Amino acid sequence: MRELVRVDSLMDAVGRDGLFLSGGTEILRLNTGVDKNSPLIDILPLLSDEIRKEGDSVLIGASATFALLLSSPVVPDYLKEALCYMPSPQLRNQATIGGNIASWRDDSFLIPTLSASGAELTVVSSDGEKERMSIKDYGLKRGLILSVSIPASAEVRNFRESLTSHSHAVVTASFGEGECYAVKGSGIFFSYDELKFNDDMFGSASYKSYLATLYRKESGRV
Repeated sequence: MRELVRVDSLMDAVGRDGLFLSGGTEILRLNTGVDKNSPLIDILPLLSDEIRKEGDSVLIGASATFALLLSSPVVPDYLKEALCYMPSPQLRNQATIGGNIASWRDDSFLIPTLSASGAELTVVSSDGEKERMSIKDYGLKRGLILSVSIPASAEVRNFRESLTSHSHAVVTASFGEGECYAVKGSGIFFSYDELKFNDDMFGSASYKSYLATLYRKESGRV
């Protein structure tokens, strides 16, 4: 039985060893890569799910669920398109934007879109300091996500290939201010030149390479 830890402050949360629990979709998923023995730190009461327009940006609290984002009139269509790649209404009601980013999955449909749009995160580090950073920097530094800021109007093109709508994505790619790729079995990459591919049950390296190159051409990058 896992230990569930309830905390009273963000400082208390980031100072503990364990996994942050928000929506819980990754922790409850079968064949998840997260540590099954680590304590769960319940951070949901500490986070905001507010969604509001701030000038040319939309500020999203980390605990905003996919369902809440999809119903919001201020969330731009390019993000809603990526959110709809999660086909299950039950999961959309549970999954939070902060938790989904923090999972850093190699079949992510959200991270490429956010990165390509130029989104920024407000993150609390282990020493309690708040820092604003890009999606790419978060992959290097990590921390507890408090909010996500995205451009209210941005031109982002999303691409995704999977066997079915409920299957793991083989390659997800998004293009806008930047470009970002999530390649199943390989990782998340922020430029075409960094891409690496592995053979696995989801597809051969050559197939994944073909998809990434095709998406880049269709985006108008080459």
